[in-house]
Amino acid sequence: MSYSADFLLDIADSVDCPRYDNALDFGNTPFAAKDGWTVVIFYDCGDLDYIAHIITPDGQEIDFWEWPESQDRDRLIAWRGRPTAEEIEWQVWYDGLSDDERAFEATLARIAMNEAMMAAHRAMREQQALIIKSMISRTVAFTQPGLTELIALLQPDRSKPQTPRDRVRAMKAHPRSVRGRA
Repeated sequence: MSYSADFLLDIADSVDCPRYDNALDFGNTPFAAKDGWTVVIFYDCGDLDYIAHIITPDGQEIDFWEWPESQDRDRLIAWRGRPTAEEIEWQVWYDGLSDDERAFEATLARIAMNEAMMAAHRAMREQQALIIKSMISRTVAFTQPGLTELIALLQPDRSKPQTPRDRVRAMKAHPRSVRGRA
């Protein structure tokens, strides 16, 4: 049996599913819809992403992703849940604006978005600076004992006399660092 996109969208709109749920991390989640239908929704990192498929009351799976490209298929793919009261209110408000007012609102939205991006960039730079500072202090703390030991090995011990044999051994072990020292 063939179902129209409007009918399937009406079924999808009957689902009470969250747009975001941290518990729904990743994958398909079935939700009961009206009249015994089931809508399987794919969540990505807790966000409602799209309808994976719809199951009829008799268990038949409707996978409109396999339909030929059309406006009906695109409308089903683009479904992101029933609009909230705030979204409906915003749409009514936006539809009442003139073209100039819409352009002004779009400009304000771009300015706000740029300010948010700049603030996020500043916070990211500050976080990177803290990470680099932490890495440097850990590296210095980790390598400092090793550097001290290496320097002690390379420098002759002035407290005991160095024999020619000791000097030759040191030159063979570290040829560039010991040569030319008295």
